[in-house]
Amino acid sequence: MTARVTVRTVTAFLNLTSADLEVDAESGGWRLKERIRTCVELLRTVESKLTQSQYTVQTVRIATNPFGEWLIHHAADGAKRDAASIQTVLNDLDALLQQEGVEFFSLGPASSLDEITNVVPIIVQTSHRFSCSAIISETQNTSSTAISDDSNFVDRAKASAQTILDIAAMGQTKHDGSNENNEPPPSFVQNGLGNFRFCAAASCRPFIPFFPGAKSCSNRELATDGKAATPVRFAIGLENGNIATQILKECKSISRISTTFRDQFAEHLRPIQAICETVEREDWKYLGIDTSLNPSLDPADGSIAAAMEQLEELHEFGGPGTLGVAAELTKALQSLPGIQRTGYCGLMLPVCEDRRLAELASSSGTTEGRTLRITDLLSISSVCGVGVDTVPVPGDCTVEQVTGLILDVAGIASRWNKSLSLRIFPVPDKSVGDVTAFEESPYMVNSKIFSMQ
Repeated sequence: MTARVTVRTVTAFLNLTSADLEVDAESGGWRLKERIRTCVELLRTVESKLTQSQYTVQTVRIATNPFGEWLIHHAADGAKRDAASIQTVLNDLDALLQQEGVEFFSLGPASSLDEITNVVPIIVQTSHRFSCSAIISETQNTSSTAISDDSNFVDRAKASAQTILDIAAMGQTKHDGSNENNEPPPSFVQNGLGNFRFCAAASCRPFIPFFPGAKSCSNRELATDGKAATPVRFAIGLENGNIATQILKECKSISRISTTFRDQFAEHLRPIQAICETVEREDWKYLGIDTSLNPSLDPADGSIAAAMEQLEELHEFGGPGTLGVAAELTKALQSLPGIQRTGYCGLMLPVCEDRRLAELASSSGTTEGRTLRITDLLSISSVCGVGVDTVPVPGDCTVEQVTGLILDVAGIASRWNKSLSLRIFPVPDKSVGDVTAFEESPYMVNSKIFSMQ
């Protein structure tokens, strides 16, 4: 193995209640502080063991159960917090995370229209550390259950679409550099980047380690087996464009994905899994690895799309052969021998995080004069995992257009009972064909604006 997998994230999953926001009567301390510190101890332990074995760990993260279960109501009387009270809790939480050195914290999904419309924007604009999502449709027990069984999914899609546009407007600047409140917008919401930390989630299962869709299970789903406390769970997310490039170059043909790729990729993950298993104890539970192929911005071999193009059956990503390769890779990723899995376990194709995908968004980046479209990404998501991710769209796109796109993703997710999400960036003052200006983000590459048509 000449290349080495990178650990993008070690994510801890924490279940909170409103009581965790109260002061402990005995110690006089904030209960949430102890809960967070338990997670941090776990995360640093895993990080240390991985780095001692020469693995690069880029981030450690915490994700909670749906924030409506712990943020919205007071513990004492169940009264609903107003916006100012929610803001105070978030400010205190942000200060605690800064103190503990945690830069990524998902508050879980919004479950109601009120949460999507009124609470998500507060979360996103408070801190660069905070991420969240909105539940459009729930995971079904069988793939035959239709999305229409949930009569509220369209309303949630519409509310999410409006929230996406509202978040984009947070970064809207006037000619003097201020926003509608006559204050410069925070850098983490400028140029449409606020939506980097929010997505519409369709049939997403708990324990996905990647943000912003990461969440723990609902408190309702916790086992009532008499245990004194629910263990803190953790999972691993990868960055592995270099590994995909190396193995697919050797495969040469789609026919070898189920053998050569599957076996060699599993070999790369087994040492990571073995390390994580040594960390487990009664109150720390290892959930598995999200085996998804996930790109890096390395111009040499970071792109997943470029790695796929090494196969003789795929001349250019998005053209003939793309679905066939995506389907075979997903099948392999979801059947790696001896690997405990969690999360999406599919192909991550984030346009603004994959240099080849960003290149294909422009006809000048293709050999056939054909540009990559949102409908292409939707089509591919029907046979792989994740959905439509980090796609820049015009700043003047409409609620109806965004709603339709959310419903397309939700329809695929519900029909095939798979975890998919939608994360798009309406970019203020940009039109189709313009180029984004994401220079402030170390996680993004610029791309031309996609059409919503």
